[in-house]
Amino acid sequence: MSKRILVLYYSQTGQLKQIADNFCLPFVNSGCEVEFIEIVPMEKFKFPWNGERFFDAMPECVLDIPVPIKK
Repeated sequence: MSKRILVLYYSQTGQLKQIADNFCLPFVNSGCEVEFIEIVPMEKFKFPWNGERFFDAMPECVLDIPVPIKK
């Protein structure tokens, strides 16, 4: 029985999936089963952030108030 790895990721720019693929490649090559699940917020964060958007998100981040995500 091969090992199973679950990778949960969120990427605002879309670049993280490629990084995760490259990071997990040795595991895949050694026979592990790797499953990727993208975390998608209900409302997308606009990119790039300007100062106002950054500081508007700060209170929720500091207080650990999560944003709703799609299931």
